[in-house]
Amino acid sequence: MQDSHLLKSLNTAQKQAVLHAKGPLLIIAGAGAGKTRTIAHRIAYLMEGGVPARSILAVTFTNKAASEMRERVKTLVPDTSALPMISTFHALGVRLLREFHEEAGISRNFTILDRDDSIKAVKRALETLDMADLTPRSVLGAISRAKSDGLTWAEYTERANNFREQCVARVWDLYERALREEEGLDFDDLILCTLALLKTSLKTLSLLRARWSHIHIDEYQDTNRVQFEIARMLAGDANNICVVGDLDQCLVAGTQITMADGTHRPIESIREGDVVLSNYGGGRFRPARVSKSIARNISGELIKITTGTNRTLVSTPEHIPSRILCISVVRDSALAFPPYIQKGRGSPWSVSNSGVITNMQTKYGY
Repeated sequence: MQDSHLLKSLNTAQKQAVLHAKGPLLIIAGAGAGKTRTIAHRIAYLMEGGVPARSILAVTFTNKAASEMRERVKTLVPDTSALPMISTFHALGVRLLREFHEEAGISRNFTILDRDDSIKAVKRALETLDMADLTPRSVLGAISRAKSDGLTWAEYTERANNFREQCVARVWDLYERALREEEGLDFDDLILCTLALLKTSLKTLSLLRARWSHIHIDEYQDTNRVQFEIARMLAGDANNICVVGDLDQCLVAGTQITMADGTHRPIESIREGDVVLSNYGGGRFRPARVSKSIARNISGELIKITTGTNRTLVSTPEHIPSRILCISVVRDSALAFPPYIQKGRGSPWSVSNSGVITNMQTKYGY
């Protein structure tokens, strides 16, 4: 299959990624390097080699990205009506929780609370507890961050070691009761309950491992602890998992960085050891310590974008930012992307991540 038409338009590194059909694979690539294209070609190549479409799973973070990947695969394999499951993590959670609702201990017809519904429920809980000094958004954010770390209400309550955390625990208790009364799950529950399902039902886990022999995850740098654990469990001993990420998010001198205490400083004044507010995925933020400074030279003109709220973003052409004042960071005992600041002489400052991968033996970058 080395002469497959699917390989002809790929560069050397992309071909290596597509041809690596067994075992773990980590692809690190910048914006515009063809990451999604490589995943689509890899999926099509696996199908051409005899892997059934139903045995392939691809997960990304937005419905738009999932739809785009689905269309790319369909274009590459036009002669088949069967396509792999390509979805977001949340859509995957919904599907699995409805299919295995009995094993998960929930109603098959559970409702899904959107962000506004959740804020309203938390607001009612705050009113019941007469906690007017706390805002629904901040409390819901604390609950969401805890769930993203895989914590249940009981675990969070046990760990609450200050007054605010104890208040959040009391609100969370009422919030969970409201969810149960409505047979509802919030967005974080879709992921957390899926992980709980895989951990508590070995039969379900075995069935899913047999169902999906090859797993792909796009935008891997955005996975949180729970999503990482779901991917790890589904991959199993076969470990046929391919993940793709972009570790570098470049910003230029003068860009204001939000510190952990809420203050702002220009990026060129950030130093190793400073604690900044970091994007943790799904629109959530938490403190993260800058661990290293590395120099990089760039070439080409800078890109300036003015938002609808009259904010100006300036970036390199390769790393046009999608969020203001944030650094991506994912931490896990087996996976860590600590942030760092990098600057070259005469070049922009940039915020990036360094990757420490312990479960990935194969690494291709392009």
